[in-house]
Amino acid sequence: MTVAAAAAVLMTAPADGRMKSPFFGSGTWAISGVQTATPDDHCVIPPSGGQKVLVTYLNATSDKAASKAKFFSGSTAIRPTATATAGELVLTLTSTTDISGGDILVVHDVSAGIGKRVVVSSVNGAEVTLTAAIGCAVALNDAVYEVTEQAAIPVGNATKELLASPGMIYAGPAGGPVVIYLDGTAASTVNAVSGIYYQE
Repeated sequence: MTVAAAAAVLMTAPADGRMKSPFFGSGTWAISGVQTATPDDHCVIPPSGGQKVLVTYLNATSDKAASKAKFFSGSTAIRPTATATAGELVLTLTSTTDISGGDILVVHDVSAGIGKRVVVSSVNGAEVTLTAAIGCAVALNDAVYEVTEQAAIPVGNATKELLASPGMIYAGPAGGPVVIYLDGTAASTVNAVSGIYYQE
């Protein structure tokens, strides 16, 4: 599910106005998990210009007693120097100095308005080999971000629902994506996440 597709559904404020926010930006966003790595699940909120991703609502379910919803972010954009198809395993980048095996990257497909979370297998010069296919086409005007864990919220063997009203659950850095990753024993689901893009 893309950010645009879910926004109209999840960001509709209830009659009592609980989802109103004191922040202002270019618009709201909403998304759910991709469920491609059972028992874990994750979602990616792509960047929007130089704005911050503010998470104001989270609903997540896990069957693991010690599960957490982990927030990853980063703001340094690395440009591709070669195009790639969605099924490829290699990214060719302008800089790989700070990238190594096991690192988590977000590939921002600008034309589609989506972000894909990928994991680094190895680095050889400008080429970064991934543990699985990229999942989206890569163009020369796209961007790749290295993201690291910045915060975590315990979920446990339960469904956790959080709504910040007013305020936020998490704020990403200006100009960068945010990844929310949830672990499970047999299954976990990021049911819904929503928020706004905020310009300081």
